[in-house]
This record gives sequence, structure tokens and C-alpha cells, in this order.
Amino acid sequence: MSIFFLLFLLNILSAKLFKRIPLTIWDAYAIVLNNAALYFASLFVVGYSFSDTTISLITFCLSVIAAAEAIAIHFTCTEESLIKRMLAGLALILFIVFIAFNWNGVTVTLLWLLTSVIIFSGGVYRKSVPLRLTAILLIGITLLKLVLLDSLSFSPVQKIISYLVLGVLLLIVSFFYQKFRKQLFGE
Repeated sequence: MSIFFLLFLLNILSAKLFKRIPLTIWDAYAIVLNNAALYFASLFVVGYSFSDTTISLITFCLSVIAAAEAIAIHFTCTEESLIKRMLAGLALILFIVFIAFNWNGVTVTLLWLLTSVIIFSGGVYRKSVPLRLTAILLIGITLLKLVLLDSLSFSPVQKIISYLVLGVLLLIVSFFYQKFRKQLFGE
């Protein structure tokens, strides 16, 4: 599988490497599809069930591979921003899925929240609107998971405390969003 993955990747990148032809949008889709095919083929061959720990290891390894490809394209082909963003997005999605496969319950919620805070901080530091919007989307998904899934196992006191803390956090985020909206999003 790895050899086929590398062959397809080199086939797609060969025009860029040898003839200096820029990658098209179809090349970008082909590279992401090649990564997805490697992921699903690895799951099919190695992972036997969703309860097995190998599925989380496969997901993490493919996340690292996609991130390494994005970094390599960032340093070698600086004008190829679409493929770099697509691979970085794939790496992020696989990392979030890895967290969900490797842990359970509130631990997943906390790790997703930590991931979104790191992504948001990187977006503020780099002044990148897509990174900040991705972090906000992940925070929204995390909050939905907390309210819809995690709260089912809470006692009534834990529900009250978690909803109060969640409400306070949302008010704080809303306050800072309104106060610093122009600096954050360039509006």
C-alpha cells in the first residue's frame, strides 16, 4: 500500500518537479484522494474493528503523513497554497478523529477544546481567518458533543455545573468577540 501511495504521489508531483508546471486543482484533489485511499486501505487491511487500538494508531500515523506532506509542499512549492491547505485540513480532521478513537467521554471533549484553542491561537498569531473559523467550528462541534452526548452520563448536579460553566464561557467568548472583532477578523 505504501509503495502504491508513493507511486501515485510521485506521478502527480512529477510534472511539478521536473517540468515546473504548476499543480492544478485536480492534482490537489488527486493528492488528497490518494491520502484518503491510503487511510481507508490501511483500515481495511490492518484494522479489524472500531474497538481495536490499531485504528487510532493508523489514524494518527496518516495524520502525521498528511501534515508532513503539507509541510514539505509549504517549503518546496510556496505558490501551491490550495494543496497545502487541503492537506493541513486532512491532517487536522484525522487528528480530531484520532482523539475520538483513542479516548472517550469528557476526555475527548477536553482534548478537542484544547485543540481548538491551539488552532485559534495560531490563527490569531498568523492573522489567518480560515484558522480562526476552523477553531470556532471545532468549538461548536465540541459544545454540541458536550450537550448531546456527554451530559447523558452526568448527574443532575454535574449537569447544572457544566451548563453554568458553559454559559459563562460562551458569554466571555461573545464579549471578547464583540470587543476585538475588528482586530481578529479584519472587519
